[in-house]
Amino acid sequence: MKPNEIRSQDPKEIAKMIEEKRKALFDLRLKKAIGQLADLSAMGKNKRDAARMLTILREKESKA
Repeated sequence: MKPNEIRSQDPKEIAKMIEEKRKALFDLRLKKAIGQLADLSAMGKNKRDAARMLTILREKESKA
């Protein structure tokens, strides 16, 4: 997800998206553990997206 798309969301929506990414990351970890994960890069993408969202959320909180 692009940073501009995230910045256009309100903080509550960003927090909700972060939780969704964390759940997806958890599911990916489980799939990796049992050997069903085909695309290992998906874990890194989800991690980066969650970190990007957290950074933007903190930026918004510090401005408010």
